[in-house]
Amino acid sequence: MSRLRWLLPLAIFVALGASAPEPETWIRTHAIPLKTVEAGHGFDDLQPLAKVVGDARIDDSLDHALASAGIPLFALDLRQLPPQGPVAQWFAEPRSARSIGAVYGGGQPPEWSIATLRWPEVFDVILFVEKTTAARANP
Repeated sequence: MSRLRWLLPLAIFVALGASAPEPETWIRTHAIPLKTVEAGHGFDDLQPLAKVVGDARIDDSLDHALASAGIPLFALDLRQLPPQGPVAQWFAEPRSARSIGAVYGGGQPPEWSIATLRWPEVFDVILFVEKTTAARANP
């Protein structure tokens, strides 16, 4: 009901041909349009954020690291990680990754599809699949 109370005045506002509200105008002038959310299209459209981000990594997730290897389909044996050094240190930290599984249909709360784990403590092997499609019913 509260959503309807908000939408009705907005619809009237738009129907009367009034100018855009102040927040909307600010958003239009400050938004940084992005080309796509699909993986594999680079980060060129994020360049305007370079001043804000600086040397920080845009994404320090497990997904990003696996995708950055440039191999579209692979298995990674986490039992073979070096016992020390930068790779061992990186994998020793909790890393976020999408965990879609068999029941993903979109619309779930983020906590249902993002897992933040110390992956070598939980899995022996990770399978990386760059592109997948939704399951289709058998005929």
